[in-house]
Amino acid sequence: MQFTDNNAGSMKKHITSVLFTFALFTASISLPAFADDSNIRTITVSGSADRQTVPDAFELSVILEEKGPVVSKLNKSLQARLTAIVSFLTAQGIDEKAIQSLQINLFPHYESSPQGRRQNGVVLSREVRITGLDISKYDLILDGLLSRGIDRINQFAFFSTQRDALKTQALQSAVSNARDKAEMLAEQLNQDIVGVYSVVEQGASAPHNFAAMRMMAAESKSGTMPGTMKVTAQVQVSFLLAPRINN
Repeated sequence: MQFTDNNAGSMKKHITSVLFTFALFTASISLPAFADDSNIRTITVSGSADRQTVPDAFELSVILEEKGPVVSKLNKSLQARLTAIVSFLTAQGIDEKAIQSLQINLFPHYESSPQGRRQNGVVLSREVRITGLDISKYDLILDGLLSRGIDRINQFAFFSTQRDALKTQALQSAVSNARDKAEMLAEQLNQDIVGVYSVVEQGASAPHNFAAMRMMAAESKSGTMPGTMKVTAQVQVSFLLAPRINN
């Protein structure tokens, strides 16, 4: 059997049309069943969980200041004080990487006089951040810093070196808590959970105890264990629902 050029062209167009129609049909049935938001059935719940731990480390920041008319001299004096502090800290087992001194501030120094407020040199300040992994030495570290002439303690906090792992555990438990709530509610509505539509982490915190210094000192004198710290996680999860099929 032979085809003319016209017949062959017509047949080719017909086959192309069939394939194109089939492709459109295939694409249409491969779209998710919930592509139209109006057809989505969801239930949204919140979940929370926490983990408790005993702090085993501390972190603090201290401020060094120098006042005078010449910045280069002030900086030299600050550097000498900083060197003495770093030497003391490393002698107490603090890693040099755990001692950071990056922020430097320079601002005019004003004094009151009979002629009014006038500038008298400048103030050069430097912040030093310290992380100590041996909580039993925190009081020794503070005494040593004060005796070496720090101008003030900016922040102080106890923390747990396991806080990142605890955050992860709390977050996982928060998701499980949300799932349990959703399953209970779906049961009452004669629905089944068939998937997850969205998850939003609302918070995972391991609060620092900036007021803990006096409490810790009192507890160490009494021989009791330091107080616990709580790591909390919260999530909001929307689950996909489908009518339950009763067998």
